[in-house]
Amino acid sequence: MSGDADRLAQVLINLLDNALRVTSTGGKIIITALEEPAVISISISDTGHGIAEEKIPLIWERFYKIDKSRAREGAGTGLGLAISKKIIELHSGSIEVTSELGEGSTFSFTLPKAKR
Repeated sequence: MSGDADRLAQVLINLLDNALRVTSTGGKIIITALEEPAVISISISDTGHGIAEEKIPLIWERFYKIDKSRAREGAGTGLGLAISKKIIELHSGSIEVTSELGEGSTFSFTLPKAKR
C-alpha cells in the first residue's frame, strides 16, 4: 500500500499546528520518526498545558475544542484531529495521544510500510 503524501502531510501540519498553539515561548516541540520492519511511527510531543484524561476520548470528535475560550479567536475549527484520525485510519494506521496536565502531550501515529 502506498500513502497519499498530501493527506499525510495534512496530518503532520494539523498535529504541528496544535503543538505550536499550546506551547508557550521557551517550550519545546519534539518530532520523532522511527522506522521498524513493518511500520513507520511518528510522534509529536509538546510542553503545552496537556489534556485532562476525561477529555482525551472527546478530542477525536468533529468540532470538539478543549479550550472553549479560544473558540471565537479563530484558533481553529475543531476538525483537525478528527480529520487526522480519519486519514491515518484510511491508511490502515493508528493514532493515539498521551497527555499529562501541566506537562504536555504526545500525539503518535503508526503507518504500515508498503509491501515490496
